[in-house]
Amino acid sequence: MNQTNLRLPIFLGILGAILLPAKLQAGFVEYTATGTSAGVPVSSKATFQTSSGELTISLQNTTAHTADAAQLLTGIRFTLSPNPITTALLLDATAVPRNIAEDGSYVDGAPVSILGTWQSNLTGGYYQLDFNPNADFAVIGPADGETGSIAGVYTSNGSINGNDGHNPFTAKSATFKLGSPGIDPNTTITGVSFIYNTGLSNVIPVTPTTQELIPAVPEPATMGFGLAILAVCGAARRRRV
Repeated sequence: MNQTNLRLPIFLGILGAILLPAKLQAGFVEYTATGTSAGVPVSSKATFQTSSGELTISLQNTTAHTADAAQLLTGIRFTLSPNPITTALLLDATAVPRNIAEDGSYVDGAPVSILGTWQSNLTGGYYQLDFNPNADFAVIGPADGETGSIAGVYTSNGSINGNDGHNPFTAKSATFKLGSPGIDPNTTITGVSFIYNTGLSNVIPVTPTTQELIPAVPEPATMGFGLAILAVCGAARRRRV
């Protein structure tokens, strides 16, 4: 094999490593929890995505049947480590508003910003997102019989159905984005607890058995260098042959 043929695969591999866009690696972790709030069952899920300088949180109320305001998901608490992160700004918060009538029927609106309703704070090393000081946009679970695009109905008491003080609710899930120079793809989220009830009074901690780690996405640039190495190895093998 001549030198020109030998150099070509090596060159192509290195070129691929250089030209592939170097996107920032992201880490994912998902927590779920079940329990009771004021004697009624609740369940929830939160997905955290970390990247350079940002943390995105998807907060979901997965309670199967909502009968009372005690089942409203009104906050989440967590810690960020190992870097000492002393401040993180709430950059974005979005939700779909859901207005529930007295008969349990509901109307969803277009996605809106809830930055004026939800807030973030750091207390005792814990970050907390919650819907204070307003009493609207608490995250409510799906209606009875609601599946995908099929509407359901809420068979709830007056703390939910037709409660103008709580309308609009947040329909099932909300997304939040925090920004801090200390956050990176290796930032670890621990000490997660879900907060229920309009008084932020019912805190349900997550146990290690309900934690699911999702592998981070490989960086395309790293993949490109891997291709370069494979090209070199392939060329050397052909040269020996």
